Amino acid sequence: MRVLHTLRIGILSAGLASAGLANAAVETFFGEDAVNGSASAPRPQSDAARDAFIARLNGANTENFDAISAGTPAPFSVNMGASGTATLSGSATVTNLLGAGRFPTSGSNFIETSTNFTISFSLPQTAFGFYATDISDFGGQLSITYSDGTSSTVAVPHSNPAADGSVFYYGLIDMDNPFVSVVFNNSNATDIFGFDDLTAGTAAQVVPPVSIATANLPAGMQGKDYLPFTVEATGGLAPLTWSANNLPAGLLLDPVTGVLSGKPTQSGTFTVEISATDASSPTSLSDTKSFTIEISAVQATAAPTPVPTLGIWATVALSSLLALFGWTRRRQH
Repeated sequence: MRVLHTLRIGILSAGLASAGLANAAVETFFGEDAVNGSASAPRPQSDAARDAFIARLNGANTENFDAISAGTPAPFSVNMGASGTATLSGSATVTNLLGAGRFPTSGSNFIETSTNFTISFSLPQTAFGFYATDISDFGGQLSITYSDGTSSTVAVPHSNPAADGSVFYYGLIDMDNPFVSVVFNNSNATDIFGFDDLTAGTAAQVVPPVSIATANLPAGMQGKDYLPFTVEATGGLAPLTWSANNLPAGLLLDPVTGVLSGKPTQSGTFTVEISATDASSPTSLSDTKSFTIEISAVQATAAPTPVPTLGIWATVALSSLLALFGWTRRRQH
């Protein structure tokens, strides 16, 4: 069975059916907004899902179909840069006509389609995402089948927050099962919808999530130099930026190197939160982890045992005896 991890932004539920695949992890990104067919209306949930998805890619292209003449029917191909070529086929036509709740999410063109819409890639992909407008007003439910010999089907968790002209963004990352084709299935073939801003990425373009790998922080001693210690993290797009909360006074975490150093000035047990943030755009990837760090108190130095001293009269008497002893020995010689 495949495991589905969904970034929950906005109104959603998710389902996944697969054949012949085991122990695979799939990440999906989804957000939906009721915009009533307005291309200029804010779409915070959809855009947040798009930003989170795009942040996981490095060097991937987004195609808005503006370079293709309006009225062009499928099949046609678009250049996806380092992701190769995408060929769109089936019931799809490039249009710039706004109406019935459908509109471009960027630029002036978009794809108008209903079902039996397929995207074939010249290179195996592990990620793809898109905007869709005006689906579900006729009861259609969208699902996507992606495959490279073995197929998987995901149900896009859209609803119908606006009777005419909702918008959603959907993205998917499956690092374990690269695919070369994506088929869009609509439960109602008469429910026409808009499709725009296709993004695809190969395995080399997917940025792994940031994960702090360090398990524990070394203990220290109050007033003593803390042995410099580097906090480690995996994933993300370099460079990482480090930050910390609730460090013992006197300790510092270098924001560039992640090295913890200094001279703690207080003792105790401290719960420290350390964060690593990468350089992904438009939304950075980050991870935060809690640690417990022990700073021992300074050990009190025992006072030296005093050396017994002679009083002044005892000192005079001892000196006289020693002098007399020395004079007697000289007489004997």
